[in-house]
Amino acid sequence: MITVQLLVNSDHTSKLADLIMTYHTALDVSLRSVSICLVEDKGMIHFEGKVASGVDEIVSCLKQFSPDIHSVGFEAGALTR
Repeated sequence: MITVQLLVNSDHTSKLADLIMTYHTALDVSLRSVSICLVEDKGMIHFEGKVASGVDEIVSCLKQFSPDIHSVGFEAGALTR
């Protein structure tokens, strides 16, 4: 892992914050599929889709946004295993 420290003055802080994407992810889990929605901090939807209910499929979808995903929430019904 590489750590980079940026030294900027306060005039550039807001511009730098605009460049950093933080995603919040919602998963709606069912037996056969998972609906995925990624929303950034300002509320703009960046991705909406559906994948099979397999871990590999979910991870593959989310990897394209990683490590920028800040939080993941999920909804699962009574039939979800």
